[in-house]
Amino acid sequence: MSGIYENVVIPADCPDEWATVVAIVARQRSHLKAVIQLADARQTLEAEIIDRTMFEFFVRQKWLLLDTELHRILWLRYDIKQRFTIDRETREWAQANDREIEILRPDVRERLERISAGIDARVGEIAAERLSLAFRLHHFNSPTILLGHFMPVKK
Repeated sequence: MSGIYENVVIPADCPDEWATVVAIVARQRSHLKAVIQLADARQTLEAEIIDRTMFEFFVRQKWLLLDTELHRILWLRYDIKQRFTIDRETREWAQANDREIEILRPDVRERLERISAGIDARVGEIAAERLSLAFRLHHFNSPTILLGHFMPVKK
């Protein structure tokens, strides 16, 4: 049954989270195959390591789907920050050891910095939108404000 996730083509008009879910499920499928092969070969420690990875992917998928709009960009921002850390630490090591190593080319670094700034701006917008909505719901004490009209809740 999980074979349906092999060579999947996601239509362009699908929500962003579909591609993420399909990618994670496809990865889980290959991880499970590896766990079975390793367990059959009595490589239990190696199988447990991959099993742990599967669990972490599952938790990440669940987290992403809880709030796709926000969590997807937070995940991307985290990835970019990790790339910057790897680049910085590698450059520091190279400098200390009289080596020249380039992880992020200057153009890639600039592009990632622009993307990161855009993400930070969008996170700020999402926070403002949600605070505004929370304020309106609390102030008017009515979930119907979401529908664009005011109907007080009788207590």
